[in-house]
Parts: sequence; structure tokens; C-alpha cells
Amino acid sequence: METTTETQQQTIYGINNNISKLNFDIALNGRISHLSYEHMNNIEIIIKNANQLSAIITAERSIYNTLTDEQKDNGENHIDIILEKLEEIYNEYFGINNLNNLYQKGLQYYFRILINEIENNNNDNKYGTAIIGFILIGATLPVNDNRNKLICKYTTNENNLINLTFQSLSENILKHIDNKTINELCIKMPNFELYNFN
Repeated sequence: METTTETQQQTIYGINNNISKLNFDIALNGRISHLSYEHMNNIEIIIKNANQLSAIITAERSIYNTLTDEQKDNGENHIDIILEKLEEIYNEYFGINNLNNLYQKGLQYYFRILINEIENNNNDNKYGTAIIGFILIGATLPVNDNRNKLICKYTTNENNLINLTFQSLSENILKHIDNKTINELCIKMPNFELYNFN
């Protein structure tokens, strides 16, 4: 478990005022295992308020609580399981098997389809209500994290080659959903109230 140095405490105060220093310490000291102080720049950019921080914890706990003791003993990790779910979703829309369609219809077309699925998210669709938490987790991965898997390489109309990764796809999705909707999706997550910092 990480402890907070005075310098790190001062850094945390610079984060969006809606997330208190105390809440952030609670999150980083054991409650959000995939985040650390090295993630600070990503966190400042991605997480806009305490609801979104709570959604990350809720998503992590929702998977962690399903692991058996045997799975834990075998080294299975709830973050890896979450990222596997993200990979499955992103491969469907942006993976190499869909590359011809991506070039035919364009990257933005598939962003709009996926964002529509996310915004109209409920328990009945194929993703369930935890997807917003998974996307927040993907967006807060540092670019150089070895878990930030490449989904595919895509050449834009301007002939620029871009890497579509967990982090870049997740961050772009969040940029195209307004904050009010993101917060509403966070609050809809099962057991959100158990980990809500508000």
C-alpha cells in the first residue's frame, strides 16, 4: 500500500476541486489498485468529479468480488479481466477484423455507434451498466503502460498513422460524451452507492 508524501499531497490539491484530497488518498491507498501517483497527469485530465472516481472503484470492485480464492491464488487480476472486456468491445468496432469497414465508413462512424450504445446503456443490452467504469479505467491508463494494448493501427484521410489503444479509444469516447451524461451513467452502475464519495 502506498503512503502519501507531502509533495504528493500538494500535487493532489491541484486536481479538479470536485475531488477532495482526502477522497483521492482513500482511492489511491488501496481502493483503486490500477491507479498510482504515476497516473496523476492522466487522472487530472480524465476524471472530472467524484462520481467518476467512484465509478472506477465500483467497476473494479464489481469484478474483484467475483474472483474466487483459487483465481486470486492463481494470480488472476480483476484489472486484467476488465481490460479483457474492453478489448472485446473495442475489437468489435475498431479491431483488425473490422478494418475494411473502418476505412469504408470512417473512424467517427464507429465512435458514434459505440457512444450511442454507451449513452443508451441499461441492464438489458450486451454491455451492462458497468461499461462507463471500464472506459474510465481504460482512459486513465498511462500511454506507456504495458496493459495499454494496441487494438489496431489506422491511417487517417490525411495519411497520418494513429495507434488505437485502450487509452486513446477510451479517452476519445469520454471526450464525445457530455459530463452530465457520464455522471448519470456512473450513478446507474450497480452498487455505485457503496463506493460513492459524494
